[in-house]
Amino acid sequence: MAEQAFMDAMYMVASFLILIVAMIWAYNWKTKGQFFAYMRVVMSRGKKILVPVHSLVDVYYVAAEILPKGFKFKQRDGEEAMVIVDTHNCIYQTMGVNAIDYDEVNACVWKRDVAIVPGNDPVHVGGIIKRAIESPLQKSLLIKVLVMCLVVFVLYAIVQGYISYEMWQSIANLKANVGIVQ
Repeated sequence: MAEQAFMDAMYMVASFLILIVAMIWAYNWKTKGQFFAYMRVVMSRGKKILVPVHSLVDVYYVAAEILPKGFKFKQRDGEEAMVIVDTHNCIYQTMGVNAIDYDEVNACVWKRDVAIVPGNDPVHVGGIIKRAIESPLQKSLLIKVLVMCLVVFVLYAIVQGYISYEMWQSIANLKANVGIVQ
């Protein structure tokens, strides 16, 4: 019986792990590879840069290695692309990492400059975009939701662990009592 309780606990842990891996894989698939590319950039601690690659009909994300005058990365077709960047005004921050947009069709780097749109005030639009991105309300709300999800998950794991422990103890008590009766 104790072995059965242990196996049940192992099945529960395995099912949670499978669920977590499936959720991470689904998120990565939905974001077109952004999650794993982002994690590679974060874990490289400044040695890589996040590159949203704009193909003809799609945008996908890769982690590129930073070179002294540019960056290199592997494209979807397996070819390695090396891009020379002579200026740093095309690099921007997103989600706490450096990023640079790359156009796969024209083999060029996009600059994040809204001044090229006619009839547009880049200072005003830049201020609006900066306020929207750095809004403390959105960041604090996201942090609250993540902390609440983490707390719920930890509480659920504690409750499941307690239930498993109690079940294991009751099985051990039953075995002990059955031994006395005989």
